[in-house]
Amino acid sequence: YNNGASESAVGKALKNRRHEAIVGTKVLPSNCQPKSLKQHCEASLQRLGMDYIDL
Repeated sequence: YNNGASESAVGKALKNRRHEAIVGTKVLPSNCQPKSLKQHCEASLQRLGMDYIDL
């Protein structure tokens, strides 16, 4: 939401507590092709400041 601002906020909130949370993300159905899905997940990871998404 809000051009990725919510992911950035979540990343900051979980920075030292990542092990306490299960993090998921989503994409629009139109972005579910493998290449597009990978790009969207990588962008989410960058905004979250994390190296993996649980769900």
